[in-house]
Amino acid sequence: MSSTNASSSSPVQTGAVDSMPASATGLPAVAAYQCEGEAVNSAAHVDPTNNRKGTMGNGSSAGGGAGTSTIAPAQVNPFNASLNASLAGLNASFGAGSMSMSQSTTSVSPTNASGLTPYRSLNAAFTIGPRPDSDVEASEEYNSDAPSVCLELDRHDPPIKRYCNLGSLEERRTFVTEGCVTAAKSMSTQRIIEHLLPAILTAFEADDYGESFDNCAPSIAQALPQVITCMEHKNTANITYFMGLIMELCCSAEQVVVKETIASLQQILAMVEDEVVLDLFLPFVLTMRVSFWSAPRTVAASLLGHIAMRPAVLQASGLTVTDMFNYYAECSSDASTMVRVGVVTSLHDWVRVASVHRLTLAEMPLPLLRTLATDDLSDTVRYLLIEEIVKLARLIGRKSTSKYLLSTYVSAFVDPSWRVRFMAANHLGTMAALVVNADDLEIVLKTLAADEEPETRAAVARQLDTVVVHCSSAMIQHCCALVVEHFAEDENPVVRRSAARHCHCFIYGSDEVVLTMCNFLAKLMEDASFVVQESAIESLGDLVTSLGKSVRAAEQQAALSDSMNSSGTTNLNINSNNGGGNAAHGAGTGPSSSTSSRSSTSKPQPQPPQFAQPPIHSRSGRHHSPHHSSRLVTAMAAANGSANTAESNVAFVRKRADSIARAFVDKLSLLSGSRNWRIRDVVVRVTQYFPKVLPPDQFRPLTSIVVGALHDPVSAVRRQAVHTLKKVAAAYGGAWAAQTAMELLHSDTLSPARAVGYMWRVVMIQCLEVLLPVVRELDATDPVRRQLLPMTAALLQQYTTDRVPNVRIAAALALPKWFAWFDVTEVERTAYNEAIHTLQQDTDVDVLDASQHIPYNRRIAEEEG
Repeated sequence: MSSTNASSSSPVQTGAVDSMPASATGLPAVAAYQCEGEAVNSAAHVDPTNNRKGTMGNGSSAGGGAGTSTIAPAQVNPFNASLNASLAGLNASFGAGSMSMSQSTTSVSPTNASGLTPYRSLNAAFTIGPRPDSDVEASEEYNSDAPSVCLELDRHDPPIKRYCNLGSLEERRTFVTEGCVTAAKSMSTQRIIEHLLPAILTAFEADDYGESFDNCAPSIAQALPQVITCMEHKNTANITYFMGLIMELCCSAEQVVVKETIASLQQILAMVEDEVVLDLFLPFVLTMRVSFWSAPRTVAASLLGHIAMRPAVLQASGLTVTDMFNYYAECSSDASTMVRVGVVTSLHDWVRVASVHRLTLAEMPLPLLRTLATDDLSDTVRYLLIEEIVKLARLIGRKSTSKYLLSTYVSAFVDPSWRVRFMAANHLGTMAALVVNADDLEIVLKTLAADEEPETRAAVARQLDTVVVHCSSAMIQHCCALVVEHFAEDENPVVRRSAARHCHCFIYGSDEVVLTMCNFLAKLMEDASFVVQESAIESLGDLVTSLGKSVRAAEQQAALSDSMNSSGTTNLNINSNNGGGNAAHGAGTGPSSSTSSRSSTSKPQPQPPQFAQPPIHSRSGRHHSPHHSSRLVTAMAAANGSANTAESNVAFVRKRADSIARAFVDKLSLLSGSRNWRIRDVVVRVTQYFPKVLPPDQFRPLTSIVVGALHDPVSAVRRQAVHTLKKVAAAYGGAWAAQTAMELLHSDTLSPARAVGYMWRVVMIQCLEVLLPVVRELDATDPVRRQLLPMTAALLQQYTTDRVPNVRIAAALALPKWFAWFDVTEVERTAYNEAIHTLQQDTDVDVLDASQHIPYNRRIAEEEG
């Protein structure tokens, strides 16, 4: 079709429509009529900037498709006769501005149709009536007072009739969001067409004339593919009945409706056969491409690639893939931003088109990148292009990404629009993983880190943990670390917060980088803004977790080295210069060592080795940059197999992790007394990670923090303290749990003899609930365990008969966890069962509800029996 011819013609086609038979339009029982008089003049002088949805009967309405350019397409391709008729019929349905359903052989004029019912749409697709060859009674036409439809669910045996009232807003909302799809699953193809489709149209039109809700049309668009999926036969004859609704959705002035319609049509195209695409969707899309309105052109631009993926359709139509791409390229220079957005968001579809037709990426779609990247009319096109580049990069591979896409992405950091720069910053980590050499993005990182917009700088900070995985050690030290230093001093708390949250990723750098990172993290933990403090403390938790992983990796490597040395099959032939240092750097500095070129060059020594400046990666070493954990395993596997060296590395890694963790213990103790309860909460939450690197004796200061949080006036902090207590007990085992339980039972506040307030008794029950199951891991002869057992058995009666219901509820919730703890002797079992019996006889309804499903210990009855 020639866009030149379309642009020089009137937006309304007249003259040849009346002589066309109804069957040639592709819409059965539709009689097109010629626009005359004022209707034609009105349609021909529509303001193209006013894309407002109106009724289907108004000649100047966008919703009815009157604005659609209906000039007969130039015969540039050898379409067969049936295709020409179908294309012309769809043109007529767009350009006539109104259609009416013909239940006889005589066409109904728009005047007569609107005169019958003032609310009756002049679009034939919205004229609710039966098919000409159907014996089913006609459904009730739209009535503004109480529209109602009857759906026959004939897949049930016997069939079920369901009546749906669509008069109120909530009824229509329920029907279009879930009711229509549910009904379609129980209806045959014939009932879907005769009952469900008219009901959907009724709801759609009722929403136009009555009280409207925002997501009616988008919900219908979302439901359309699911409804069509339920049809047994998705042939041309059946899909044709949905074309009127599809046309109305495509002509919507709402972008959200157009977006959902595009997604739905793409799903429909994927489920129908080539014949349906050839007969209906190809002429439909080609017609919309030259529409007077922007919404249909947007839909056409988004669907051209999906049709071009079907070689059989192109061959039967006489079109070539080059013709389709040329149509698509013409849309990229459309005057409407909406259309150009449709082009840029569908670029990735043409990668598959090129693959199907065995074309190179340089032929399609990459030639459009420069045009879209220099779009001066709207930054929307340019920032969406950044997202599309990421999609393309995932499809075409690293080498092609670096060759074709990298330059376009890099140019975004100087874009005058902050939205484009923000989008480039937000995808910095993703692009670092998708290019051959992540160091090529250094200029982007430095420039965007100094951007005038704080949101852009914050986006760069959020990408640092991904960037450092894929870039070289030199870039980490000389670029990324400096960026963090700059962010830590930033005047905007949003930037400092993002930097604080991702400081932990530099733990795998050199000694200098680690020291710098720890200093900045400690400084940010005392920031004036509490949100920055909170993020810095959370980052400390990630830091300690990473240290724990490095220690475990070093231990695994030592075990592997021992096993290989003992078997005499050591085959790790790495020289001593890279041996000990690489293991230390791989374990202590973690995942940044994906190859031996990133390892330390220090020689193995009896004392912990010192870190040396790692050499820069070669390009081949960065082609595949795995995640932290896999890179860590790779570095460990490449280490020297000497047992002495491996043991030295383990000792060094442990000492390094221990020194870093202990350096922050005092800082946490200070922050645990903060006046802001959110800071106290996050301090207690982070404490649970320290058992991964600290032995129990060095955890004592942090135990004080957790115990102190149990007395906090804020319930959220107390709950977090109980949860942390559970995690630490599981990490350190029964001895630590028993000692902590004894200390709590003799504390000034939580001791049963001193707990005046009921809240402290509840906290004590919750602590015993998480500690006693761990204490049970100790041997039955352990003195602390033997001392705890009678003490807790005596507390059962005290807690289950407490005068405050909250205490009894807490005891009821804890009893199931204490089943195994009290399953020792007959005395403890009896006390346990009596506690359950007491609670189940309680007068408080909440206590009864909490205790009704607690299991009794039946061993007593079995022994007696």
